[in-house]
Amino acid sequence: GCQNLKSISLPKSLKTINQYAFSHCEYLEVVNLPEGLESIKNRAFDNCRLTSLYIPGTVKSISSDSFMGCYNLSSIAVDEKNENYDSRDNCNAIIRTRDNTLIVGTRDTKIPDSVKILGKYSFAYRSFNYDLFEIPEGVEEIGQLAFCCCSAIGKLKISSTVTKISDDAFSQCQVPDYVEVAYG
Repeated sequence: GCQNLKSISLPKSLKTINQYAFSHCEYLEVVNLPEGLESIKNRAFDNCRLTSLYIPGTVKSISSDSFMGCYNLSSIAVDEKNENYDSRDNCNAIIRTRDNTLIVGTRDTKIPDSVKILGKYSFAYRSFNYDLFEIPEGVEEIGQLAFCCCSAIGKLKISSTVTKISDDAFSQCQVPDYVEVAYG
């Protein structure tokens, strides 16, 4: 809840950012995550004004709600040396590599065809820049609260490969003008 904090550089010795560490630092726009960081816990950056994010190669665990409420988040990149997460095809998202689950998306994410699951909270509390938001062929599951409290999705297209839409996946989401569900 630090109201005056706008940017922060963290020390290279830092291994973990604990839950709620920077939660509700509403003016925090810039954070430099150091190489050596291994873990980002629950809601660590909840409701910050981050616009871009770079995940170092050393990060081994990221909670799915670490960046919840970061409405301005539009750019994400993951270091190519990271063995646990990636941002394939410059998609502006964090993807857990082992199971192809997109865990953090932005308002400018383009979901790669290789993603199988849109994880819990993956797009929660985002404001989108799309007239048409497409969930592409290949995605099989939309996780719980994946689009919770989202706004400005003009049209939504869900591919035929989606076989599961979890409880509350679109809870409190602004209703799109048009929804198309493809049949296989």
